[in-house]
Amino acid sequence: MDPNQTNPIPSKPEFMTVEQVAELMQVRDTTVRLWLQRKILKGLKIGHSWRIPRKSLDEFTGFQ
Repeated sequence: MDPNQTNPIPSKPEFMTVEQVAELMQVRDTTVRLWLQRKILKGLKIGHSWRIPRKSLDEFTGFQ
């Protein structure tokens, strides 16, 4: 890889899946879906799938 080229894969993805958030938070997928349905955690529903913006997850956990 050319050292002057930027990495196309960000270290922190801009959007995460329910499964990725559940693994990161060490909770079940159903817990993350419940947070999303109750609007405790902000996310986007695309078809039948949810995408959680990293910014929303950072706000939810209190990290900046």
